[in-house]
Amino acid sequence: MPLNLERAREFLVTNNLIVTSTDKNLGVAVFKREWIYDQAHRLFDDEENYSSLTVEEAVGILSDYSLRIRELCEFHLQDKEQLSAFLSHCLPSAGDVHEWVTLGARAYGNQ
Repeated sequence: MPLNLERAREFLVTNNLIVTSTDKNLGVAVFKREWIYDQAHRLFDDEENYSSLTVEEAVGILSDYSLRIRELCEFHLQDKEQLSAFLSHCLPSAGDVHEWVTLGARAYGNQ
């Protein structure tokens, strides 16, 4: 039987399912979308381990981390170009950090 990705995608969407990788990248798992959403809320609503940030606070923290990682890659990994490129390839540019945070807040229902 030939592989039909469009049919598989339709099945997942129709049944409100999400496919995700498992811990330690040992394979994939299929979950109901609502279960994933509920688990995320349960995790992040734990005030003993997480606290809410304003968009400005989150942008400031992520901008600082992004800058530090870039500096680390540029100055301390000069002789390891491949490792430097790997560690920094997904970092948002300075202007994109705010957009990333805003999208994340909207996805979680905080904006």
